[in-house]
Parts: sequence; C-alpha cells; structure tokens
Amino acid sequence: MAQAKTETDTIDMLKDWYQGAAVADGEWRKQALESYQFYTGIRQWDPDIVAALEKAGRPALTINRILPTINLLCGHQRQSRSDITLYARKGGTAPVAALGTELIKHTMDGCLGQYQLSDAFADGLICGKGWIETEVVYTEDPDTGELEVRKVSPFSMLEDQANLAYDLNRGSFVFKVYWMDRRELELQYPKKAADLPAATEASDWAGEGRQVEDDRLDYEETAGIEGGGETDEDRHGR
Repeated sequence: MAQAKTETDTIDMLKDWYQGAAVADGEWRKQALESYQFYTGIRQWDPDIVAALEKAGRPALTINRILPTINLLCGHQRQSRSDITLYARKGGTAPVAALGTELIKHTMDGCLGQYQLSDAFADGLICGKGWIETEVVYTEDPDTGELEVRKVSPFSMLEDQANLAYDLNRGSFVFKVYWMDRRELELQYPKKAADLPAATEASDWAGEGRQVEDDRLDYEETAGIEGGGETDEDRHGR
C-alpha cells in the first residue's frame, strides 16, 4: 500500500517541478529577451561591435524594420477581432448558448478583455508565447465578485517541458511566478503564518524567483509594447 504524501512531500515535488522547468526554460528566456530588445530597437548591436565602431569613429546605425512589421500585424488583429460565440452541442439548447455568449461579451467589455487578448497576441509575435488568465476578483463586488481577463507576461509563466501536446492541460503543471510580501501571505494563509518566516528565508527558495522577473518592463516604459510609447489609457480612450 502506497504511503500518502505529506505536505512536505508535496512541497518538495513542486520545488523539483519548478526548478526543472526554470532550467529548461532558460534558453528560451534568453532568446525572448533578445527578441524584445530587437523589437524595441534598444539593443540590436553586440556591445563589443558597438565599442569597436565607437573607437573607429563610426556610427552604429539601427534601422528597425521589426517594430513596424509587428505593429502592422497587431493592427490587423485589432481591426479583425472575432467575438467569442457559443453554440449548442448535443444535449444543449440554443437559448442557453446565446445567454452564455452574451455573458462572455459582457465580461470582455467590463474588463477590456479584447485589449488584453491583443497584448497577448503581440507577445506571441515577439517572443513566441502569449498568455491570458481569468480570475474572479472581489475588489468592486465583495459578494459575488467579477470575472476578469488579463494578459500575463510570458516571463512569469513556466510550463511542463515534458508535455509535447498542444494542450497544456495534458502536462503535470503550469507555474505562474509572482511576488507577494509577507503581510499578504499571512493574510491569505493565516493558518501558516507561524511557518512563513522560516519558509521565506530558506536558502533554496529566497531570491530564486528574481530569475523570472518580467524583463520587458524597462522597454515598455520607453517604447511601449505597441511601439510609440502610448499607454493602455491612451489606447482605451480612443
């Protein structure tokens, strides 16, 4: 009879999965960062070549053809958006499918979901991965909450590299990496508050997550994911 897994066993298993995925994802992460650097035009030259050109008194000209090409494709996607439509399958009814369709449209309108999808589409063009998440939030409606659709940075996600299927649900795990301070952890997991100091200061965990920060942030502030430096508020206000 197999022995039931303890909480420690589960944590060790998750750590092994996470560390293995982080190592396997390392090469893609380097290439993805380089892709964003090329897209924004910030660093398309090798530093050694730039130094040699400066020493020779020659300019390191950058003619960025990648940014307008990707922005053109993003423009086509925004102009040709497709609404999500539900159809009744065997055992279902058309009125229920129509109601589901309207609920999805209401949700997407309420959280600007189409803009989130477009931003994820841009990520996919630049680095090959675009992520969307859904979550019920209770900020405005503490009783029932509201469903939100949000773009997630591809640098925050780690998927099971052993899963060769297109459907990520066939893998053993998908990690989303994000930071919470100790006070947030204590509020969210009050029964584990006494264990948090030791857990958050452990050498095999502390600081590890810094390796998967969103490396695009420095570039989005200056060039914008859409190019031209406009903000979400600028685009949504049009």
